[in-house]
Amino acid sequence: MKKRFCLFVAVLLFSAVPLMAASGSYVIGSGFETQSKSNWCWAACAVNINKVENNNVTRSQNAIVYHIVGASWGDPYDPYPNVMVSLSNARAAADYASYGSVSYTAVANALGFSQIVDKIDANHPITAGMLTPGGGTAYGHFVLIRGWKELPSGMQYVNIHNPQNGATNYCLYSSFLNGMAINGLAYAASIYRTP
Repeated sequence: MKKRFCLFVAVLLFSAVPLMAASGSYVIGSGFETQSKSNWCWAACAVNINKVENNNVTRSQNAIVYHIVGASWGDPYDPYPNVMVSLSNARAAADYASYGSVSYTAVANALGFSQIVDKIDANHPITAGMLTPGGGTAYGHFVLIRGWKELPSGMQYVNIHNPQNGATNYCLYSSFLNGMAINGLAYAASIYRTP
């Protein structure tokens, strides 16, 4: 009788505990660079993604810019033009920065939160292309996703390194998607290590 009573009390107690959402967090990398010129966020992200993926072996922002756009820019007096690039050029910059030892994939869409978690947990940061919500296809900025956090309440956050000002902080994932986190720009494209 005593065993049945204890079993009954244990079942009653455990059934009264509310189920909580999974929670956790993970952040990778440190010592990231800021962009050397006002439009070189893509070059800084190419350097920064390789600081994690390629054990700090990476080319400089100047070398990346010259290789991707400088030689073809047409201005012999400025081999390092202060320009933004397309998603495919930003991916090529990441490839070039790695000295060819890492290959990257670029997709013109945001990754879901669970995809971000999977990549970060495998120590693979993501370069995020940011667009003005509802307007155009030209990327206005690139940032590095380097971590994630999920609270017991189910709130989901991404840890972002912004090469424009060197700030690294968490922002609500839904705000990152809809342009409420970084100067009105919405997460719309992804560059990550090719599996």
